[in-house]
Amino acid sequence: MRYKIGEISRLLGIPDHVIRFYERRGLVEPEKDYASNYRSYEEFDLLKLLQCRHYRGFGFSLADSVDLVNEADPAELRSRLEERRKELDEELARLAEARESLGHCIENAESFGEALGETRFCEEPSLLWLYSHNERREPCCDDRIARATEELMEDGVQPRLRFLCVIDREALLGSGRLRYSWGLAIREEDAVGLPEAAESLMRRIEGGRYLSTLIANDRDCIIEREHFAPLLARARGENLEPRGPALAELLAVAHEGGEIVSRLEVSIPV
Repeated sequence: MRYKIGEISRLLGIPDHVIRFYERRGLVEPEKDYASNYRSYEEFDLLKLLQCRHYRGFGFSLADSVDLVNEADPAELRSRLEERRKELDEELARLAEARESLGHCIENAESFGEALGETRFCEEPSLLWLYSHNERREPCCDDRIARATEELMEDGVQPRLRFLCVIDREALLGSGRLRYSWGLAIREEDAVGLPEAAESLMRRIEGGRYLSTLIANDRDCIIEREHFAPLLARARGENLEPRGPALAELLAVAHEGGEIVSRLEVSIPV
């Protein structure tokens, strides 16, 4: 039995222009009726087109699908399919991380108002932190850090990254203008496979017990000592002292009452 291009398109759900692409690549060789200018395809052409559609479902490109059907021997086919399975496993892992991160965002959105201003103890993991800019919005002038930041943003770890402000203990407990720095952070346990150039420039923030609270800030997201006052007051009341740098993590930017506000979690290690 022979089929016209429109019949194949309807049977397999493949657009006419894709079938013509496959024809140009030599996957199918229709019989041409020059009198009527029609092409007709045999059932073997259908099978090859169906196999290409199968490979497309695995994420192979049009051209790669043709190569797999037309040129790959059994050993090469197995190798290419195993390579694609590995890529899908990596993609699934990234999607799982993105889903987990999305879940945290949903929880933060649901509970932020209720927990605003409450102080609580929590366990935080150790972090690796890469400097970005200071409280004056002055960016780092070190080209190595700029390149490392680009590598982090391109390395597929975005769902694991956190935007974190670090305030050294002496600056927090001192007086005068509060000095602090913003940057990207990632849990130390998630840092496996990070670009070496990035990891070598990152500062380690010790994990452990932290005292934290949620705050709402304006769009400029300026960090003040008063944001940490409830934490320091509770720490003193329980005979605790900050043992390292204080942190402020940007959780979200939202519209509230017609204004843009930033939502942050501020914390001190105790």
